[in-house]
Amino acid sequence: MCMYKCNHCNITIPDNQTEGHIVKVGPKANPKLYCMECGEPVTYIPDIPKTEGIFHGAQATLISNSDNRITTNNYYGGMPDEQIETPFGACKKSETQFCKNCRQWVPMTYFNTDQGLCDICFEKESRKAFDEGNMFYEMGLYNEALVEFNKYESVCKKTEILVQLQYQIGRCYFELKRWNEAIKYFIKSRDQVTESLFYMGLCFYNGYGIPKNLDNANIYIRKAAELGNQEAKDFCVAAEQQRLQDLANKATIEFGNNHYSESRRLWEKAVKQGFHLSAYDINCVGVCYWHEKDYNKSLDYFSRAAEMGRADGAYNWGYMYDHGIGINPNQREAINLYKKSAESGCITAKYALAHIYDNGDGAYRKHDEAVRLLKIVASSSEDDIEKELKFNLIRKTKENDDEEDDELSFPLLSPEGEIKHIIVSAKFDLDFMDSRNK
Repeated sequence: MCMYKCNHCNITIPDNQTEGHIVKVGPKANPKLYCMECGEPVTYIPDIPKTEGIFHGAQATLISNSDNRITTNNYYGGMPDEQIETPFGACKKSETQFCKNCRQWVPMTYFNTDQGLCDICFEKESRKAFDEGNMFYEMGLYNEALVEFNKYESVCKKTEILVQLQYQIGRCYFELKRWNEAIKYFIKSRDQVTESLFYMGLCFYNGYGIPKNLDNANIYIRKAAELGNQEAKDFCVAAEQQRLQDLANKATIEFGNNHYSESRRLWEKAVKQGFHLSAYDINCVGVCYWHEKDYNKSLDYFSRAAEMGRADGAYNWGYMYDHGIGINPNQREAINLYKKSAESGCITAKYALAHIYDNGDGAYRKHDEAVRLLKIVASSSEDDIEKELKFNLIRKTKENDDEEDDELSFPLLSPEGEIKHIIVSAKFDLDFMDSRNK
C-alpha cells in the first residue's frame, strides 16, 4: 500500500485514508500535497512488497478513526512493537495516540479521547475555562462564570481541582440565590474545601434552601474555623460579639423597665464573657447599684463613666459628693463635677450648681453666677429637654433618702415631668430672688 509521510508531524498516512489529513493544491495532473495538521508538504512513499520474515517499511501505520483523530496500529502482524519516548515515559507505539495540540505521541492511559488531547494539554486547555470562570465571578457575572465552570467540571479528572471547582460552582449559585443547587455543590466539596463548610453553615444559619438550624450552623462554621478558614474565624468572632451585644441590649431594656437588679445581672454576665461596657452602660450599672443601695459600687461606676466623658456620670458622681452619699460631703468636688456635666448640656446639673452658688458657704456663694445658671435653665427649649432625657440621672427618692423635702425628689413624676418641673422651679427661684433683692 502506498503511503504519505509528514516529516514535520512524523506521521504516515495510508493512500486510501488521506481524507481529512491531506489536502491537494494545484493542477490535478501534478498537485502539491500538504498535511492538514501542520500545513507542511508531505512525502509520497510508494508501495514496497513484503517478503516473509523481512520487514520492509514502517512498522506502525497511522490510520484515521471516524472522529478524525489519529491512532496507531500494527500494520505488519507478528513484528515486535517499536518502543518510543513520550512525555510520560517509554511506551510501545501501538499503545499510544497522537496529541493534536503538543503534537507528540502519548500513552493511551494519558490521553483524553473525547478531546483528542493528552492529559497535560487537556489540563492546560481546561484551566483556561476555569480561569475565565474566575474572571467572570470576580466581575459579578455569575451566570457566565457557571458556563465556564460547568465546561471544566464535565471533564475534570483531578480530584483536588474538581472539589475546588465544585465549591466555585456552589458559590455562583449562592450569589444567584439558587440555594438548592448551591447546597448540592457545597456538600460535594465540603470534605476537602473549608469554604464549603463555611457556606453550608451560612445556609443553616439563614435558612437558605434548608430549614434554619443554628446548631448545625454552629457545627459547620466552627469546624471551618478550626481548619483555618479566615471567613469562618471572622464570623465566629462577630457572632460572639453580637451575642454579647444582644445580652447588653437586653440589660438596657430591663433598665428602661426599672428592673435594676436584673439589668445589672445581665450587664455583669456579659462582662464576664468578654464584653466591654460602654460609658453609657457603666453609668447605668452605677444607677442600678444606687437603687440597690450599694453606694460604694455605684460611686465606682459613676466615677468611671465620668472619666469616660459621660455627663450623667459626672452629675451622679457630683450628686454623691454634694449630699455625702457613700462618701464624705465635698462641695468643691461636687461643683467641679456639676460644671463638667453642665458643660455637656445637663439641665439638672446646671440647676444643682445654681443652688450651691445661691446657698453655698463662703467662697462657694456666687449670687450672680446662680442667677445666670437659673436663667439658662428657665429658658431651656424642647431640644434641651430631649437631650436631657438621654441622660440617666439618679434622683433622691423616699427609697434612698431620709429627707422628705428636696428640690430634686420627684418619685411620682416621669423623667420628662421631672425636667419640666426643674425648669418651672428655676423660673420660680428667679422670681423669688428678684423679690428678695428688692
